[in-house]
Amino acid sequence: MADPDPDRAAAATDGESGEGSSMVSDRVKLGAAIALLGVVTPGLLDFALTTLGAPGLGRIVWALGYGTTVVVLFVLFVRPLDIGAAE
Repeated sequence: MADPDPDRAAAATDGESGEGSSMVSDRVKLGAAIALLGVVTPGLLDFALTTLGAPGLGRIVWALGYGTTVVVLFVLFVRPLDIGAAE
């Protein structure tokens, strides 16, 4: 059965579900997920390696994971911004 409200149908095709739609875009959710996984995962690996007796390796894993996250977030979200002066 077709939706009788054309505005609601148009909103649903634009990626919004109409009722109860989130104010957070998919791009923001992706950025938050990358940041969370990029900080938590290396931190947990660092903890595990340090507990197992390899603190140096844990530090390297944490630094590489955290650094990679910073670079990925910069390339995906900061670099595309147009922050030039207004003409």
